[in-house]
Amino acid sequence: MLTRFDPIGHVDDVGDEARKLWSDAVKSIFQQVRAGQPVQKDNDAPRSQFYDPTETETAADAVEAEISWSAFPRQIRRNFPGDTQRWRRAEASREVQDEYLEWSATRDSEGKIRKVTFTCEPREWWTFLAQTAPETLVRLYQTFLSEQVSKADLFDSQGTTSCATGGTAAPPKVRCTSSTIRTRCSPRSSSRVRPPSCATATATCSPANKN
Repeated sequence: MLTRFDPIGHVDDVGDEARKLWSDAVKSIFQQVRAGQPVQKDNDAPRSQFYDPTETETAADAVEAEISWSAFPRQIRRNFPGDTQRWRRAEASREVQDEYLEWSATRDSEGKIRKVTFTCEPREWWTFLAQTAPETLVRLYQTFLSEQVSKADLFDSQGTTSCATGGTAAPPKVRCTSSTIRTRCSPRSSSRVRPPSCATATATCSPANKN
């Protein structure tokens, strides 16, 4: 039986006490999903086949199914006919990168791609950090997004943020562009904060590459 739910990607950003709190938070999500919302939604009856592996042993004969997943935005694949148009639209704004994966391309003065950074960290982890380890949250934003990000960019004067309170309001804004091409911060530009990732993967292009 699973002893607890570890942080995403087994990152070590928090200590043992916070890891226990994270496991409890994930358990709560499991309970909510299992219960469903049969009163608010039709055919959303309790899901008896959905179980918490920290409370119920997985059967020895359980079969694991392969899950096929395309990280490219589905709405772009459906609405744009060619690959060139699709990539241009997908890279125009991170708002359309909705398949739990976002990326940002860094280009040189000639417009050639030199680095592509991918992130797939879920929002729940960053909400948890905002609630339990705000200083760690700020440090990670500075590491993966920009050194110019400050605590005031992420939290209001009361020390709260829409993400931290579980609200549905738009996240606070920072002085960075939301473009997937330009990653440099500018006092003139403003965009919604997007969680960086502890498991950010970066691919760097060599000068010989043409694009």
